[in-house]
Amino acid sequence: MHKYQKKIRYITDLETEAAKEALRRGDKGRALLALRRKKYQESLLAKTDTQLFELEKLVGSIDFAIIQKDVYYGLQQGTAVLKAINDEMKVEDVERLMDNTTDAIAYQQEISDLLGSQISNADAEEVERELEEMEAKVSSLNLIGNF
Repeated sequence: MHKYQKKIRYITDLETEAAKEALRRGDKGRALLALRRKKYQESLLAKTDTQLFELEKLVGSIDFAIIQKDVYYGLQQGTAVLKAINDEMKVEDVERLMDNTTDAIAYQQEISDLLGSQISNADAEEVERELEEMEAKVSSLNLIGNF
């Protein structure tokens, strides 16, 4: 299209020169004919511009349609992945897991309670002292770390 436009511009320049030359020679008829041919070429150039504009719009529409298609495809794939993940996690399975977790926590608490009752008072006091010493060390490290 651009080559065609360039060719038409060249032809209109030639027609303009032909009209000027005809006027220099005093041949008004030839000058008028050259200007009419020039006008015709200019109308072809205007049509070409319109067609080129329409073509550019079409290319833009195609580009946008491709983007829309890619977005649609991405949404489609995302939905499929989400569905597959949801299929792997049934509500009943999650409820059963939660129940098992609750049972395991209760069992661990029972074990802790039993172990806690097996420790003598002297051992319990020693554990408390050890905890206080650890807390003191951690506190002193935190104070040093803040400087």
